Amino acid sequence: MDHMIENKAFTLLENFNLDRLPIDVESLASELGIKIIEENFDDDIAGLLYSKESKSFIGININHHENRKRFTIGHEIGHYVLLHHKLNSGIHVDSKSFIFRRTNNNTDDEIKEKEANKFAASLLMPAKLLKKFIEEEEIDLNDELDIYRLSTKIKVSEQALTYRLLNLGLINYS
Repeated sequence: MDHMIENKAFTLLENFNLDRLPIDVESLASELGIKIIEENFDDDIAGLLYSKESKSFIGININHHENRKRFTIGHEIGHYVLLHHKLNSGIHVDSKSFIFRRTNNNTDDEIKEKEANKFAASLLMPAKLLKKFIEEEEIDLNDELDIYRLSTKIKVSEQALTYRLLNLGLINYS
């Protein structure tokens, strides 16, 4: 499943010529015909995906940090591409705690959230582009300051970047 999600995200980027970091998720949403709306949600609401007939919208919390908004957009695009919204009568609401926690639960909802998180990570930090960027920028993955600088340059949180680097086997904390 991980490879399928990784491939779907990278194919999407290739199809729309989004081949440089940081990935322009707003342009991607637009290319997919998805309108992004910023809303003043309660802090626990990260975002939502609403689809009806041929129209889709992503609502994101205007109060969240820009990196979190970008991850939420990637996450909601993941729900869209993976067709999760088709299973929930057209609306899918994500709480901050649901998107950003890591659990070992395997309920249907938890599985969809994990898939959308993997999609967002693959979309915002595609393995091929990330490795190339690390090499070109001469990033030392053993240096916490370099990881911080990298997260700033590609506009993701340090936490998201660290998980991605761990999952790609580029760093380990054993």
